[in-house]
Parts: sequence; C-alpha cells; structure tokens
Amino acid sequence: MRIDNHLSALAIHMRGHRTQEGGAYRWESPTGVGEVRFGESAFRDIYASAVRLGRRVLSSSGVKFAILVLVRSKIKPDTAIREWRNVVESILSPRIGENLDLGRPALVVVNDEGEWMDPDTPEMRKGIGKIRKAVLSPRRARWHAPQASTPRLFEAFKILFDAWLRGHGPMPVGKLQESAGIAYPTTARALKILEGRGEILRHSNRSVEISRFPSETWNEILPRIPVFRCPKTYVDASGRRPDPEHLLERLSRRTWNGLAVGGVIAARRWDPGFDLHGVPRLDLCVHIPANPPIFEALSSIEPALQEVRSPKEEIVLAIHPIGRPVSLFEKVGPAGGIPYADPVETLLDLHEMRLVKQADELIEHLKRGGDRGPA
Repeated sequence: MRIDNHLSALAIHMRGHRTQEGGAYRWESPTGVGEVRFGESAFRDIYASAVRLGRRVLSSSGVKFAILVLVRSKIKPDTAIREWRNVVESILSPRIGENLDLGRPALVVVNDEGEWMDPDTPEMRKGIGKIRKAVLSPRRARWHAPQASTPRLFEAFKILFDAWLRGHGPMPVGKLQESAGIAYPTTARALKILEGRGEILRHSNRSVEISRFPSETWNEILPRIPVFRCPKTYVDASGRRPDPEHLLERLSRRTWNGLAVGGVIAARRWDPGFDLHGVPRLDLCVHIPANPPIFEALSSIEPALQEVRSPKEEIVLAIHPIGRPVSLFEKVGPAGGIPYADPVETLLDLHEMRLVKQADELIEHLKRGGDRGPA
C-alpha cells in the first residue's frame, strides 16, 4: 500500500475520535499501526510510543507502515523530531526498519502553525494535509468521552492491575472499593469505563478482574504520572557522586511503618533477571495513613539532601505518597526490612525514569507468571 493510502486511512480513523488535551488513542490496519497523542509534553511518551510501535511491527510481518502523530504538542517540533530520531536510531532494533516501506517508523507533528515530519519525503508531504484537516478542523467538537485517568479512578485501576499482574484472580467489588478508599459511584464509574474498553471481566458473584493487558488505560495514565503521584524529589547537594544504595542502607538502620522501596530495587525483587546496571536513584513509597516520619527524618539521615529546583539536577531520591487505605506493600524487603512496593508502583517509577524498555520487560515477566509475591 502506498504511503498516501496509509495516511488517508489514518485520517479517516482520526475523524472518528474527539480531541482532548492529554488524550491518546491507537490506530491499526492490516498493514499499518499508529498512535495519536494530543498536547504531549514529556519525552518519555515519545520513547514509549516508539517502543510500542516497534514491538507491533516485529510481531506482524504484514505491517509496512508505523507512525506517531503529535497534535498541538508542547514540545517544539524540531526538538520532537530530534528526540524521535534518537530513539529510532539508538534504541529500536534495525529489523524494524527493514520491515517498513519508509525504512523507519514515521513521526508527524501538527499544530496551528504548520506540520513537520520525519522522514520528510514527497509521499509523506502528499498525505499530510489529510492528517491536519482531520485533527485541526474548527468544526470538530471537543472530546468528552469517559476518562479513566482521574486520581480516584487511578487508584481503583492500580489495585485491579496489581491483582492481575500478581495472578490473584477476581476481586469482590466491595473489596476494591474499600482498598481504593473510594465511594461506590466512583467504583461503578471506573468499572464501566474499563468494561467499555474490554479490559475487565465481571462475574456473577459481584467480583471483577482485568481480562487482558489494559493497554488503553495504561497509555492514558502514563502521561499523567507526575500529576497523579506528586513525587517529592531530592538531590545530594554535597557535591559527592549520588549513591542511592548507600542512602537506602542508612534508611534501613531505622524501623519504619508505612515505607516501601520501589524503582529499580523493587523491580529486581519482582524479576531477578531485571536488565539494568546500577541504581539510578532511590524510589520510596510512603503510605500516608501510616504517617511514617520520613520527611522529618531525612535531614538527620542525610543532611546534604535538598529538594530538586531544576529539571537538570540529578535526582538521588524520589518519594511517592500512597493515600489509599491499603498499601499493597510486600512484607519482605531488602536488608533492613523495609518492604518492597507493589509491581504497579514499581512500573510507574520505571516510567518516571524513562526506563520504558525495562518496564515493558517486567510486565512481560509478570504476565508469564514470574515471582508475584503472596496473594
């Protein structure tokens, strides 16, 4: 199929959706795959989309066209293209390009000032107007479809996703409601959204479970991680090389209630073969109902820690609050007894660090029945 025909099919698909800031959806045809994102502002989302498209290309010999479309992105077009080329050339397998008619996955950036693309070819130029018209027409209504990504619905989803990753089976709706700390109408709304997406199964005994990998909800949530999790991040102002593992060792000298280790350290608990050298930073989850005095204790444990003021600073510690009634922390932890965070919080930590490949591999390990912890 010609590139122009792929773009025409994508444009028709896009006209059937309504746009919203931060929204995203996927497109698939027998010979093409794509993702469309609105108002993206994080490079990690570009990386994640590239990896997902690459995996889809490798999983089907019939796919000859792959594309990511950024609509009114907050990332400058030239910066987005530079980052896209970097991930395509340095992270994705060369075999992906061998399967595609363009020789690589394509990126299109569309906003009110114009359109930009990579690769910039005559065939791409020919069809790009259809994409622009499909998403920027003034007659298009705003999208008000149900969203799973609100803070309370986020908690309900995380609990169901954790149960699925650990193979715990169906969960009574009442238990879900109590664990997430949300009212029944909110629980019912979350389940209705997930059911509409084909991501949960309801059982006759009023229990529910995730039915398959919830890709639509997961991809909707990832761009909103900083908003939902509200992490507090710290740097080592002493000028020394950051040493997250030493910081954990010092924390472990105390007895804590309501504190868990996440990030790379927890990922190695959930998958002993986790593929990453070193520990980029220490991730901690704080169960707010238990009220552990972690923030008050930091200055005495490590006086050089200061809150991050610039995105260019190297984070040594990230603390994530967990407000729901049930923490889902593991009872067994690394040396010192601090528990491990659950798999979902661990995955979110990895995505914050842009360890998208490692996060995807951890999901696959757990799906295959890896070490899931107690039910």
